[in-house]
Amino acid sequence: MTLFEPSHFDLELLNEIGRWKVIPLKGLYERASQGMTYSPFCRRIKRIEKLGLVRSIMGSRGLKYLVLTQEGSTLAHFKSPYLESDTELTHDLIVSRLLCDLLEFSNFHTGHIVHMGEGLNPEPDALIHATKSGTPYRLALEIELHQKSNKRVREKFARYVTTSDCDHVLYVMNKPDVFHSYQAITIEMDKKVSQKIVLMLEPNLGARQVEYQKARCWFKAKEMSFNEIFA
Repeated sequence: MTLFEPSHFDLELLNEIGRWKVIPLKGLYERASQGMTYSPFCRRIKRIEKLGLVRSIMGSRGLKYLVLTQEGSTLAHFKSPYLESDTELTHDLIVSRLLCDLLEFSNFHTGHIVHMGEGLNPEPDALIHATKSGTPYRLALEIELHQKSNKRVREKFARYVTTSDCDHVLYVMNKPDVFHSYQAITIEMDKKVSQKIVLMLEPNLGARQVEYQKARCWFKAKEMSFNEIFA
């Protein structure tokens, strides 16, 4: 255990890292620097990293990502120490990056990576608080990098229809076969499924910035643009 007494700013940094579960260093700087210039901010991060409160992970293209340690998790609002496998890391980096991009959309106001123990059922990858025509709603976010069995998909769709934890669900996938398979399932199931679940095909999910507003979307049993659905 460290004898370090974190400042209010340090706690804000830990909370922000925990909110995203895994976040690029530059993304954290953009969201939580509070006017500090980049070099002093990086020194501050190195300080709390040396104290064992956060650790860094090197992602693709040499980008540095930050996660909470077990000790850092005890001080943060989101209790999310990170113990990743290679597969989980790839998925979580994409979720974090996509959520960052989506929150730049004017009708998407706040959001966070969903952590175990929040009590959501089903448990999505992330949750966005949004509005449309002035009406607030909650949008669950699911990233599908691999095809799941039709039975498993149907079961989860059915659970999303009955839950009150979110108003809509955005499934994002990067493979056309997965997109078309999920399309067929929404058509086969009860009409309530197609009214609650949005599908998006974005082949460049691994890109540094996702052009989600140009992606193909499927909602209410027809193809629609992103802006038609969410603007």
